Amino acid sequence: GTIADSSIGIYQAFSSSSQKIELQPPVYEKFKDSIGPPIDKLIEIYYPVISESKKKEMIVDFRRYYDEIFFKNFHFYNGVIETIDYFIQKNKNLFIVTNKPTITCQKILNISRLSNKFKSVIGIDYKIIAKEKDAKAFEDKASALEYFFSNNNYHKKESIYVGDTLSDKKASAKV
Repeated sequence: GTIADSSIGIYQAFSSSSQKIELQPPVYEKFKDSIGPPIDKLIEIYYPVISESKKKEMIVDFRRYYDEIFFKNFHFYNGVIETIDYFIQKNKNLFIVTNKPTITCQKILNISRLSNKFKSVIGIDYKIIAKEKDAKAFEDKASALEYFFSNNNYHKKESIYVGDTLSDKKASAKV
């Protein structure tokens, strides 16, 4: 969502998974403004009294809809590709830390021919994908950022984190 507007695809998956369990999806404009936190947190925002079983079902359906169908519905913000190329020309290393699943983010980069511009992608499920012992999804963006710095030779004070939501700002401040 920071380098590309993926809100329509996320909304389509959220709406489809809501309707599947017979819940009224939120209005797109309102939903778009709340994108940022992981899907389980978004479900809690819109359906605070949802049962745990329905929530799990909705998460599975959302992931399937988004990861297989709706992830393709995005567009890059104006100037993003040029900005990425600028930093590459200046020999800056670029990484992605995201609440999206790792493989889905990599698929977006691949179809956009941008995968070679980023050193790595750390998605919400990165530790699971990397098959780490006792792996589970990151709790939030701050824990993913902490993981990045603890596993790479980069210093926080010499790095720039770019985000586009209040939750990104909070994660950056926490780290």
